[in-house]
Amino acid sequence: MSRGPIERLPEHDASNLNRNMQHKEALSLRLALGSILGPKRPFTPSTSSHSSSGTASPAHPVTFGLPVSPGMPPPPPASTPIHPPLDGRFDYLHPRHVFVPPPPSRLGHPDSAKELHWPMGSPWTSAPSSTPMSPHVTTSQSASPMDECPPPLALPPPIVDHPTPPKRPSVHAPKPVSAPPVVPAAHSAAGSGSGTPKAKFLETLDSNRAWDALIHGSFSRYASKEMAHLFSPANRFYTWRSLWLNLAIAERELGLPVTEEAIEQMKANLDLTPEQFEIAAQEEKKRRHDVMAHVHTFGTVAPAAAGIIHLGATSCYVTDNADLIFLRTGLPYLIRSLGVLISRLSVFAEEYRALPTLGFTHFQPAQLTTVGKRATLWIQELLWDLRNIIRARDDLGFRGVKGTTGTQASFLALFDGDHDKVETLDKRVTELSGFTYAYPVTSQTYSRKVDIDVLAPLASLGATAHKIATDIRLLANLKEMEEPFESTQIGSSAMAYKRNPMRCERVCSLSRHLMVLHQNALMTSSVQWFERTLDDSANRRITLPEAFLTADIVLSTLQNVSEGLVVYPKVIARRIAQELPFMATENVIMAIVKAGGDRQEAHEQIRVLSHQAAHQVKQLGLENDLIERIRAEPYFDPIKGQLDELLDPASFVGRAPEQVDAFVRDWVTPALAPAEIQGAIQQSQKVELSV
Repeated sequence: MSRGPIERLPEHDASNLNRNMQHKEALSLRLALGSILGPKRPFTPSTSSHSSSGTASPAHPVTFGLPVSPGMPPPPPASTPIHPPLDGRFDYLHPRHVFVPPPPSRLGHPDSAKELHWPMGSPWTSAPSSTPMSPHVTTSQSASPMDECPPPLALPPPIVDHPTPPKRPSVHAPKPVSAPPVVPAAHSAAGSGSGTPKAKFLETLDSNRAWDALIHGSFSRYASKEMAHLFSPANRFYTWRSLWLNLAIAERELGLPVTEEAIEQMKANLDLTPEQFEIAAQEEKKRRHDVMAHVHTFGTVAPAAAGIIHLGATSCYVTDNADLIFLRTGLPYLIRSLGVLISRLSVFAEEYRALPTLGFTHFQPAQLTTVGKRATLWIQELLWDLRNIIRARDDLGFRGVKGTTGTQASFLALFDGDHDKVETLDKRVTELSGFTYAYPVTSQTYSRKVDIDVLAPLASLGATAHKIATDIRLLANLKEMEEPFESTQIGSSAMAYKRNPMRCERVCSLSRHLMVLHQNALMTSSVQWFERTLDDSANRRITLPEAFLTADIVLSTLQNVSEGLVVYPKVIARRIAQELPFMATENVIMAIVKAGGDRQEAHEQIRVLSHQAAHQVKQLGLENDLIERIRAEPYFDPIKGQLDELLDPASFVGRAPEQVDAFVRDWVTPALAPAEIQGAIQQSQKVELSV
């Protein structure tokens, strides 16, 4: 009997509304966390188009999840749809923010330089810093349909740790900071009341260093706080401001009209407050240019410098030079971490220098080696990676001040044709920024071959780490060796007995990603047309941070594994006993020849007995009884007293223990001798993984 369509009762409107609210709030939290470094499709109003100008990437707006100020538009009436239309017409700043399309950008026009000066009465100069206002909504607007909406929900004002930032001199590198707070995971929860996950999340966002935690979402699970901070928005824009300060200092020293007051105001405001992030986000939304957005934002807190910030420079002065600073800062961190890992594995190699283990070729049983000798194979490749990363660090230069196409034409005009002053400016800014030299020639950007040279040793490190982790995973299957396994750790939600090598699996997973990132650098460099194209920008914003964050995670995870490797000698001995009789046959043949026997006859005797023993093992599932068969064969009576000695596993490992000693003494110790690495080893602690 056929059935008609099943009738479903309509769901209650309240349940739909509640589910939609939960979905929307979860979406807003996810967007706030994930939109910091990830590339975003630029907002394109459906009614008009705005062209991007300048050289900064328009595909990566800086957006943040701060609460809206009381001056922002209130929420729409309840009758309007809960979900925004999927055409880009929603704002990442807050789910209640209603976007008003900005006027066309004036950037790129001949008179755009005038925009460096903030007009009196602008929203940014007239509004209190604690309540930043939208550039499109002011308190003097006439009544509109929005005015009839209910008032917005009261939200706590942003918390500023330092209302008056302390003065700081010109910096040579990104400042070290204490560990940033951990942003709580965003759970979908209806409402924003006190104690809800969303309320706690927003409260965390209000802290001055919350931005340090808003690093690429996929890395927040594993990355170290130091490396995450290095590539955080807070540190990136701090570095931009430091570069503008260094440029202003050098220009003042060479006679350009830069006042001492301007310098002091810039020094005092290198850190961005959450309110300034909000201003910069609104500026970028209006101007479609991240660098100019931050030029204007910096000018609001350093008004005496507003007219000279970025003087003579192009966008790549801050973006490229900042990237080089990040590379120069990140490489030593990886060098120190790699040195610690090599040190840990060397201790392991020395401890097990003489423990025989079955070697494998083609993953088939081969001659014996030792557990420690196998570890030296891992260490040797890590030493090569260490050498290559040090070389990349030492070769790294600075872009300097080169102008829009690398000719320094703008600076030559500023100094009235004085070539010496232009060269001095370039050298002075390079020195203030902590570099020993600048690349002698550049286009608008530094050559993207530099990125290739930096990412190549990181990709090579990924290959080494993958090989090490794979070896450990295979040994875990053989039950000869295991990575650390906590007493309360769960290997499988279904199979309670499982002891999965999840840390080494993580290393393999991330190492593959690290190896692939180098391909991005190769392709990006190959398609840079003439003096530059912008299709490198969005790619590099992802590739460079991810390469360093991934390498950092791989090294810390491998260090954790190396500090807790568990070796099972009895399992190793049992497997040796299963295979050694076959391997010992050559020694048996040589011994019988020394006792006066015939080599060919001995070979035939061993061949027959070996095949009989193999039949026992493979066809009947019994133990290997080759030695018992040899003992029972009268032909081998002359050497039966030597069989135990001939079967000693230590006699099959050759010079493996001595090779370990020589390798550690002659290669590892000198490589770890530099003070930088020795200091890291002495100060290092065991890595404790949170997951």
